[in-house]
Amino acid sequence: MHHARTTHANLWERMWLAPYWVNYHCEHHMFTQIPCWNLPLAHRMLHAKGVTARMNTAPSYTALLRQAAPT
Repeated sequence: MHHARTTHANLWERMWLAPYWVNYHCEHHMFTQIPCWNLPLAHRMLHAKGVTARMNTAPSYTALLRQAAPT
């Protein structure tokens, strides 16, 4: 999955930048019909099957911004 990215957001980022689990954007594109509150479960299931190693991820939104706008 390369057209979407999952960001491991902390509590503050989830509250202000990523409500409704939008930080699990890759999972959302893979499973468009599941409710947003099940996206963390989908992520854990994908991780258990080794799929997340091939997904675009970022450890935080700060890191995501650094990747998007390199200096």
